Amino acid sequence: MQTQPSINKLSLPLRLLKTVGRLPMPIVHAVGWLLGWFVYLIDSKYRQRIKQNLKTANLTSSTSHYSRILFKNVGESGKALLELLCAWSRTPTEVAYLCKKTTGWSHVEAAREQGKSILFITPHLGAYEVGGHFLASKLPLLAMFRPPKLKWLAPLMQEGRDRDDSNAVSADGSGVRKLLKALKSGSSTMILPDQVPGNGDGEWAPFFGRPAYTMTLAARLAVSTGAVVIPFFAERLSFGRGYHVHFLPPENGFTGDKTIDAALLNQIVEKLIRQQPEQYLWSYNRFKTPKSSSTPATKDNLPAN
Repeated sequence: MQTQPSINKLSLPLRLLKTVGRLPMPIVHAVGWLLGWFVYLIDSKYRQRIKQNLKTANLTSSTSHYSRILFKNVGESGKALLELLCAWSRTPTEVAYLCKKTTGWSHVEAAREQGKSILFITPHLGAYEVGGHFLASKLPLLAMFRPPKLKWLAPLMQEGRDRDDSNAVSADGSGVRKLLKALKSGSSTMILPDQVPGNGDGEWAPFFGRPAYTMTLAARLAVSTGAVVIPFFAERLSFGRGYHVHFLPPENGFTGDKTIDAALLNQIVEKLIRQQPEQYLWSYNRFKTPKSSSTPATKDNLPAN
């Protein structure tokens, strides 16, 4: 069991952020909506990335439909940022209380009744941190996360993720070994499958028809351990009313072939995003080329969806 850092060890700015994270959810989301629009209006690079990624996905049926999704996404992206503070500032039990409804939990129960380990995958969709803490309130969970780009936030994030019933491991070789051990022992883990991996840890595969460097780790873990793969996401309800956690039927089609599995993983992620496109983090640079990676693939030599 890891010792949870005391709040007194956090710097004053982090303690203030933790206080913000414990405000009522309607206030958090209202401020988040304003923050989303503020960033969108002042940061042209951020604004163009959201627009371009949403257009590339081709999920809208008309110009007006595109405009509606874009308008909602700007505010939802701001909410996603602030609710990270909520997830890091509350216990898994407190976060679970915010999850007012679940759909598809029977898939999890069925896997556990069979004694199977579970690999939960959730992209940057909805409240992914809240979803992770919800799982941690229900079962032992080992999750892999990368440290925040703003390093001064790391202590607050670590405090929020290191719980008696939930642990986070670093995205490196040591973390992968811990995930393997956990899954082989019948435990559960959670991975964000749309994170761009480092050089050598991914394959080029189509993502909404565009080449994206895609992680191979999730498929490798599933194939080598026999874990049941369950996609899920936490839908953010309007007006700070909480969350609706959706669990999709298990996806156990990974083959061990990196190219095929990368394409399959992206198809799973696309399926999740199509259910709530306005809550996906379209500002995330999903199509970037890792600095030391090979030249991006082209649409012509990618496997078909």
